[in-house]
Amino acid sequence: EPHEGLQGYLNAAPQGIDARYAWLQTGGTGANARLVDVEIGWNLSHEDVPNMFAVMGTSAAGAIWQSHGTSVLGILAARQNGLGVLGIARDAALGVSATDESDASIANAVNLASAAIGWGDIILVERQVGGPQGLLPLQSCGQVGQNGAAVLPAEFDIAAYAAITVAA
Repeated sequence: EPHEGLQGYLNAAPQGIDARYAWLQTGGTGANARLVDVEIGWNLSHEDVPNMFAVMGTSAAGAIWQSHGTSVLGILAARQNGLGVLGIARDAALGVSATDESDASIANAVNLASAAIGWGDIILVERQVGGPQGLLPLQSCGQVGQNGAAVLPAEFDIAAYAAITVAA
């Protein structure tokens, strides 16, 4: 059953990103672009997930990883098929590059993603890394890593930062 009506983030600001307006513009649905999602896992056989132009690495088997990754793929690129959600960039060619649960694997996944795409294409890094022990998370929105410290963007890891810089 369709759930597009529940996707408030497709609407204009301040509720959303105004994807509906973008869709009216040339290339606004992601046509002629490639997009690679870098994270731990997905369910690539889900009805809302399109066929992949590239699958790099092995998806984690854990339900929490697959649920999150599959949701991200749907938000990004779910096809207009009358089922589930509608992807922001639904006409983009979609690929995935898996990391494992270690911070060290992010750079490799970004490097693989970068090698699979070209100028103007997109890599979404859906990973975070643990910050130093003295860095406490914000009370309202902070996440806590294994060492009790705040969780930070992937670029905090120097290897991931280097890989992202080279990809850009």
